[in-house]
Amino acid sequence: MPSARQLREAYHSWKRLFLQNWTLFRASRIGVVGLAIMIAFVLVALAAPYVGLRDPIYWLAPESDTISVQQFWSVNVAPGSPLQGINASVEHSVAFRPARDLQAFDIRADRIYVPEGRRLFAFQTDHGYLAWPSPFVADDNISVDPVLANFGRLGSPTDSIFTLFLGTRAGTVYVMTDDYLPAATPTARSANFGSPVTGLAAFSGDEVAGMTDKDRFVVGTEDGHLYAFVVNRSGNWRGFSFYQELWNVTVNPSGAATAPPIHLAGAMIKSKFTPSILSPCFYHSSVDSTKDGQTVILGTGDGWLASVWMSNGSFAWAPRRLSATTWSSAPIVRVGAELPGTPTLVYAATDESKVFTLYADNGDSLRSWVDAARDPSGGLHIIYPRVVGVPDTGILFTPMVFGPNIFVTSSSGWIYSIYRDPIRGAGNQIVFDSGEVAWGFRDDTLQHDTTHKTYFRAGPHIFDNLNLVIAAGNYNNGTTDPSDDLGIVYVFNAAGGGLSWKRTFSSRLLATPVAWWDPFNTHQGTWFGTSTGEVYAFSTSGQYVAPLAPSWAHTYLDPSNHLRQGYPSGNTYILGTDARGRDIFSQLLWGSRVALLVGFASAIFTISIGVIVGLVAGYLGGRVESILMRFTDVILVIPVLPLVIILAAVLGAGVGNIILVISIVGWPGVARVIRAEVLSLKERPFIDSARVTGASNVRIMFRHIAPNVAPLAFLYMTFAVSGAILTEAALSFIGLGDVSTISWGIMLQDVSQSKALQAWWWLLPPGLAITLISLAFFLVGRAFDEIVNPRLRKR
Repeated sequence: MPSARQLREAYHSWKRLFLQNWTLFRASRIGVVGLAIMIAFVLVALAAPYVGLRDPIYWLAPESDTISVQQFWSVNVAPGSPLQGINASVEHSVAFRPARDLQAFDIRADRIYVPEGRRLFAFQTDHGYLAWPSPFVADDNISVDPVLANFGRLGSPTDSIFTLFLGTRAGTVYVMTDDYLPAATPTARSANFGSPVTGLAAFSGDEVAGMTDKDRFVVGTEDGHLYAFVVNRSGNWRGFSFYQELWNVTVNPSGAATAPPIHLAGAMIKSKFTPSILSPCFYHSSVDSTKDGQTVILGTGDGWLASVWMSNGSFAWAPRRLSATTWSSAPIVRVGAELPGTPTLVYAATDESKVFTLYADNGDSLRSWVDAARDPSGGLHIIYPRVVGVPDTGILFTPMVFGPNIFVTSSSGWIYSIYRDPIRGAGNQIVFDSGEVAWGFRDDTLQHDTTHKTYFRAGPHIFDNLNLVIAAGNYNNGTTDPSDDLGIVYVFNAAGGGLSWKRTFSSRLLATPVAWWDPFNTHQGTWFGTSTGEVYAFSTSGQYVAPLAPSWAHTYLDPSNHLRQGYPSGNTYILGTDARGRDIFSQLLWGSRVALLVGFASAIFTISIGVIVGLVAGYLGGRVESILMRFTDVILVIPVLPLVIILAAVLGAGVGNIILVISIVGWPGVARVIRAEVLSLKERPFIDSARVTGASNVRIMFRHIAPNVAPLAFLYMTFAVSGAILTEAALSFIGLGDVSTISWGIMLQDVSQSKALQAWWWLLPPGLAITLISLAFFLVGRAFDEIVNPRLRKR
């Protein structure tokens, strides 16, 4: 162990050596400039965790800054609100009343109906004012989506008979007629079915094709009963002469001891240009209107699909089992207008992550789905993305259909668009098979791990006229308490899955949003409620405006229509944001840590390997030298970039792997230079003296020769640092970097993938940072080269 005197002597020796070299280094202006830049980046990297920067990966700019969308109105539990003191959860979709203006031939929704706990509110769609003086109060919580049907003349304000149906957990069905100008909350007729209501659907067809006895509705219950009623016929519906009960049956295809609950798609919102006339569970034909409403398609809680004749309640065809366990959503019926013969089709999505498309006439699978099916049942298990082949494991909710595409949401947090029909290219070759995913979306701007995740609780909504898909998702932010989960509304372009806009709320969204035009606004609106009772109306026309320019280069109009600098939230973005709304300035500073870590660590390993190989080969010579140098030559002649890409791809993304890859390919050049220097040094007299005194080869190499090659090694280390930083940036840019960290290369990759090269505030900072840090080490290396090689100094 060295004594205190030896330590003091070593300290003074190193101090003299440092001061001598510093004097020489300081004489080089470019070296001082490079050192200053280097020190500045090191200080930034060390200070980054302690200066209150925004999280470079998960922090997002508020949506008031990144999304341009108009909120028409909202109703909440603030003092004076009509919902004050109620604040029950909105767990079912709202219903809306579409009414035609006979002069303008324009269909607008003038009223929406919001189920909230055991109450039903009616709001005017233009400003959110109460349409009824007080809510309707049921005997228990409302258990299904409210259904609104017009049993009068469609399109006639004077002859319309808007009839609203509600079902409750207590088994009661309420029926009420809502006039255009009610003086009070409508009075409801009711009947109790002895079991919670799990399905309601209506069909209004009398005034459409000049037929009679086409107005009807059905009720499904938790104990497996299905009831059918005719409207506008003299008879008796549990004491009311306006409705006549046709029949009631128990639907229990499996023969279980307890009949399963009945699920019906009841919300009458599937229409393109006219008010809807039927719930999407009824048979509908585009070629023979006499068949409309002849059967009702339902699902059972234990996984069966059935078609029941409305005439007598018998099965139209043998029920099909779609799920081996449970099935919580409902099937829907749509006409396949794009297929020969325009058949009526049934679409179903199950709890086992399978999607089915069947003919409504016989229950058989669509022919193209039988050919392409990976399941004998004809159901297709969602697998996405195709390259990775990851099967979805979530519960799928009631699908929606737009043309030949099926849209479905999953409790796993994904929304999918699925090709119903095969897509053919040149030579009639199938490019995409039926049942394949056209596009999928999961909100990856949010953190996903074992506790943080997005999920859906309801199916999507299709706004046909604008080719829009609207979905309400949720985000678990890491706790087991669902009450603090966030709700998120997404609006997509149906064709390509591009996100038009999204909006986050402090409460969950448990039901499907709906959309239509209102009488006041130019753009159509979408309506939905939250788990804490707020009700919102937003324009469906929005725009995602990120990446955001720096605050000092952006202006906006405030609510009073004054031009202001910055953004509505008041946040300051020194260098703007990226396409996800993440702060560029924070990413830039955090990225310096990765750059310097990779640079220094790679350089240390590279130089260490090169010095050891060069020392051993140069000093020992002979066969050892031949083996080491031939191996070095082999590494040298292999193209560096392909080798780096292959190694990075094989080892996987990660900062540690990138350091390893750079170290593996970077040492041969250093080894050859060190070997050449060692060949000269080992012939010097002081090496002969060491041999005479009995020093071993290891001691001579690392005690006597290594200190003499250290300046040369340090010189190459400065160049290796800048080379490693550039290599890491290149690997990250082509997609081989670690996406769980932020580096300057990852930033440039995000720019290219977002096609945002015009966003100079996003493109220039990482590029300039890489240039400056590489230049700094190069300048320091040049200055140190003058110290190592005195002949390079200026005279």
